[in-house]
Formats: sequence, C-alpha cells, structure tokens
Amino acid sequence: MDLADETLREQFSALERVMAMSRRFNRDNLPSKIEEVVPDSQDADIKQYFDECCNFIDEAKRSGGAVLVHCIVGKSRSVTVVVAYLMKKHGMSLSEALEHVKSKRPIASPNSGFISQLMEFEKYLLGEQSFYSSIQLQSQIILTNMI
Repeated sequence: MDLADETLREQFSALERVMAMSRRFNRDNLPSKIEEVVPDSQDADIKQYFDECCNFIDEAKRSGGAVLVHCIVGKSRSVTVVVAYLMKKHGMSLSEALEHVKSKRPIASPNSGFISQLMEFEKYLLGEQSFYSSIQLQSQIILTNMI
C-alpha cells in the first residue's frame, strides 16, 4: 500500500465519522440565539435586557453549551452584557467583573451611559455600590468621554 492509498483511506474514515455523527443529529441541539437591538449611545437602555441575557447565558452553560456575546466592535454593548452576567451569576462587583473582562478583551470599554446602568445594577444586586467601583468607574467615564 502506498502513501496515496493510505491518504484515501484516512479521508474515507473521516467521512464515515462525519456521516455517523450526522445520523445522531438532534434538532434540539441546534444553537439558539437572542438578538437585542441596542444602539451604542449613552442614553440607550441596555439594563432592560440584563435579566433576559443573563438567564440565556446561564441556561446555555447549564446545558453544557457555550455562548457568543457580540456586537459590532466588541467594546461596549457586548462587554456590558458580559459584565452584568458576571455580576449577577458570579457575585462579582462591577470593578471585578470589568477588570476580568478587560483581562480577556483589552479594548473593553462600555460607554458612560452603560457604566452608569451597570453601577445601578451593582447597587441593586449588592444593596450598595462598591466604593472602589465608584471611583474607578467615574474615572473611566471621564476618559471614555474624552476619546
């Protein structure tokens, strides 16, 4: 048997595995999605979607799935939703959650209106706003508005 025969055998073997998997295909395992249209503006109300998005992410994770949260740039809206999720489901403060996201996505920078809504959300979840969050995030709002 030469190299060409072995390569052909490997290709057929791979094709058989794909076909076997497709026979076990279950429509219930198809990815699902939610889509919220939120402008990236300081006066947009993104907070109204926090619970729905957090529950969606949580359900996907509980069932062993993964979630892609995205917006056009991946800097403000998607970051805001992920930060809200970390705060609600993992008990992080706003500054901890934002710092964690920035460690994975350095360009993360929610607009000042979204930061304000996250600050309100933190107060709602924790009963108070963390002092560190207040100072750090006010600085971020100022920097964001300067850019």
